[in-house]
Amino acid sequence: MNKLIVCLMLLFTAVAQGANWTNGNQLVDATIWRPGYHGFYVKAENYHDPEGCSKSGLRNLYLFDPSFDATDSITIDRLYSMILTAQTSGKKLHVFVDGCISGAPRISGLQMNQ
Repeated sequence: MNKLIVCLMLLFTAVAQGANWTNGNQLVDATIWRPGYHGFYVKAENYHDPEGCSKSGLRNLYLFDPSFDATDSITIDRLYSMILTAQTSGKKLHVFVDGCISGAPRISGLQMNQ
C-alpha cells in the first residue's frame, strides 16, 4: 500500500510540474496569425517539443491557446511582438510551453536570445 501511495505521489508531482522551456534553439521560420490559430513555425532542426505534443515532427509548430488571446490581449500583443522581432532579426527564442493544443506545444511565454 505504501509503495502505491509513493508511486501515485511521484506521478502527480510529474504531472503538476507540466510547463517546460524549450532548448532555446527556436529560430522563427514563419508566423501564423488567423482567428483562433496563433503561433509560429520553425525548421525541423530547430524544433523542440518538451511536452511531447507532436506525434509527427512534420508540423514544427508552436501555438497560443485561443482563450489566452481573449483573456490577456496585452500579453499576447507583447509575445507576438517578440515573435516578429525574433523573425526579422534572426534571433532565437526559448519557448515556455505548458501542455498541448491541436497537437502542438502551447506557448505561455518567450525569451529572446542573442
